Amino acid sequence: MPSHLDDGKPAATAFKLRAGENFLSVNWLEYLALPERTSAISEIRRVLNTKLKVAARAKIAVLNVSALCDAVRTSTGTSLRVLHEPALDDPSHSGIHGIPMDDNLIAEEMALAVLEVHPAKA
Repeated sequence: MPSHLDDGKPAATAFKLRAGENFLSVNWLEYLALPERTSAISEIRRVLNTKLKVAARAKIAVLNVSALCDAVRTSTGTSLRVLHEPALDDPSHSGIHGIPMDDNLIAEEMALAVLEVHPAKA
C-alpha cells in the first residue's frame, strides 16, 4: 500500500495487523520452486494482480524468515511463526503469526529486516 512507503521502502505501518486479522498475509517465495528470484517475483506479481487491486506504487518486500524471527525474538522476546497456508489461486500464500495487535516495535523490526524491494506492478 503506497501510504505505507517511506522513500520507496516499506514503513513499519506496512507490517501491522489490521482489525480482524489474525496474521500478516505474505507469500513464501521458496514454495514456488522457481529457478531464480526474478521468476518468483514475477509470479507473485501475477498472483497479487489477479487477487487484489494493486496500486501503481505498491511494493513487494523480500525478507529472510529466519533472520526476521531471530531479530524479533532478540529485540522483543516475541516468537513469530511463519506458516505455509496455500490457497488454490496462491500456492505460496503464508502467514506470519504471533504479531500482537498494534505492536510498533515488532513492526519496526520487520521493516528493518527488508532485504529487497520490488514493484508490485510490472
